[in-house]
Amino acid sequence: MTQPKEVSIVGLGTVGQALACAMLAAGYRVTGIDLNVDRQNDLLRFACASSASQRLVVGLRPLPSRNHIIAVATPLRVKDKVGDLRSLVSASRAIGTVLRPGDLVVVRSTVPVGTVRNIVSGELSDSSRLASDEFHLAYAPERCVVGDEAREIATLPQLVGAIDSEAALRAHDLFASVTGPVISMQAVEAAELAKLANNAYNDLRHAFSNQIAMIAERYNLDAVRLIDEANRDYPRDPMVRPSPGVGGSCLTKDPYLLAQSLDEPSLPNLFTVGRNVNDRIVADIITLAVEFSNIHTTDTRVLVCGAAFKGHPPTQDTRGSVGVLVANQLRDYGMSVAVHDPCVTEQQIFDLGLSPHPELFDGSRFDIVLLIGSHSYYEDKLVGSEVRQLLKSPSLVYDPWSFIDPNVLRRDSPNVTYASIGFRSTPATAAVSHAPPE
Repeated sequence: MTQPKEVSIVGLGTVGQALACAMLAAGYRVTGIDLNVDRQNDLLRFACASSASQRLVVGLRPLPSRNHIIAVATPLRVKDKVGDLRSLVSASRAIGTVLRPGDLVVVRSTVPVGTVRNIVSGELSDSSRLASDEFHLAYAPERCVVGDEAREIATLPQLVGAIDSEAALRAHDLFASVTGPVISMQAVEAAELAKLANNAYNDLRHAFSNQIAMIAERYNLDAVRLIDEANRDYPRDPMVRPSPGVGGSCLTKDPYLLAQSLDEPSLPNLFTVGRNVNDRIVADIITLAVEFSNIHTTDTRVLVCGAAFKGHPPTQDTRGSVGVLVANQLRDYGMSVAVHDPCVTEQQIFDLGLSPHPELFDGSRFDIVLLIGSHSYYEDKLVGSEVRQLLKSPSLVYDPWSFIDPNVLRRDSPNVTYASIGFRSTPATAAVSHAPPE
């Protein structure tokens, strides 16, 4: 029997909003549920702009539907780095109040392995007073890159794991109508594990390169250049470049959720070790700035370039941003810190409790410039030694993405200390050149 093209989505954050828009574009009747009215209004604006407003209802509580999707946030608890599942439990209970026999529930939130079977199923059953075999339950994790959700939802393979064969078939058909290829996993736990494994593996790759960078620092070697040269024309297993930490809402969280899925998560494991390495890189940036400030200045002015957690693809998302973390910590050291980002608004930066620097070249000069963000805007604007326009004398420039040619900078500004990952050029050391292009 053909199922009606209707879906209720609980949680209209980044994950739920992108899926709701895709469902509306595919002709579904969508009920969007969120306690945040601004998120409801964002979805309403999309529906009006796409002439889909007649097929959209928004509200605070779930309504009956043959298909329910849970897309609420599952953040880490700060004190113990364990997933906070309270919103997931609340959403499950709320759906249970309108759940009918034969309905499908799909969890899209990121969760530790075993959560759907061991927690969500029971909450749905208790609140609906239905036996677990009277409704269908599946897991289909969100895997889209932030900043390119619309394209990736339409093209990226979707992983689907389910409690029973009917749930697997229903969930497959639901997502196949709006997304890229659907991969039916062997069990619901397989989909949970695969989602976490993808992101934890990515985090570990960066941790490896960042650990190499820590060795490079002992010998004052440019770690970016080192890895570029090690990779050049070598046919096996290229290393990723080191980075100024790893931010975002996924790579900073999912390794901990994967560790939580181990039999003994308190024991040392690759996932938390990798997180610690990437966090240590952030601490090294703080140390670099503080040491320079202690030696050269008293009232230190700092410009942090990059409030979004990444620059490719461009995004306004500041969750887990290394730039924001660095700005806050340097401010706590008593420095005057301004933050610039080509995509993040002044109001967003204000709302983060920081001081925005709206125009990069407005005549202001700084003791320290930290190019944390990887946005190509900085590479374009700071070509040659244009960064000089931002600098006092003496000053420190931290350039982990190799946007600036240190030879040109040192030639034109001999009182500038240039630092990249692992390397620091001072007036007493020779500057190094960029690695040749690949």
